[in-house]
Amino acid sequence: MELKEIQQTIERKAGELGYTVDVPIRMNGRISRALGRVCFGCAGSKIYCKGIEFSTKYFENNKNSENTKYQIVLHELAHYLAFKTDGYEHAHDAVFREMCDKLGCYLTGEYAADSEEEIRNPVVKYNYELVCNKCGRRLRYYKRYTPSVLNKISGCCHAKMHFNALD
Repeated sequence: MELKEIQQTIERKAGELGYTVDVPIRMNGRISRALGRVCFGCAGSKIYCKGIEFSTKYFENNKNSENTKYQIVLHELAHYLAFKTDGYEHAHDAVFREMCDKLGCYLTGEYAADSEEEIRNPVVKYNYELVCNKCGRRLRYYKRYTPSVLNKISGCCHAKMHFNALD
C-alpha cells in the first residue's frame, strides 16, 4: 500500500462519516515500535494534531498482508477522528472503539491480525489475555505473563486489570 492509496483511503473513509482530514499524512522511516501513529502537539493548554504517520518499513514490505495494512490505516484514522470529536487524545478508550466500529476497523488494541478469526485463533500462539476487572473487556493478548502491566489501569473503565490463561 503506497502513500497515495493511504491518503485516498483516509479521505474516503473520513468523508463517509462527514469528516475532513486537515493534517499531513506521511510515511516515516524512523518508526520502529509502531506500525502507524497520530502525532499530537501542545500549544499552551491546547492539544492539536500534527499529522498521521505510517511505518515505511512495514508498508513497503510486500510480505505483509494488504488487509492488515488497510486495518492499520483505519486504526490510525479512528485515533484522529476520535480526537476531532472533542479535542482530546483517546488512546484505546470507548470513544476510540466506537469510532473503530463506525469505520469497520477491528484492530482496536495493540496487536495486528488479518481478521477477527486470526485474533481468536492466531498463527502466533497467545497464552494470556489482559482483561478489565470492571467491564470484562479483553484489552490485549500476550505470549508471556507480564506482571508489570498489572500496575497500570485499563483505558476503558480506568480499573485494575487481570490476566486469563488461554487454552
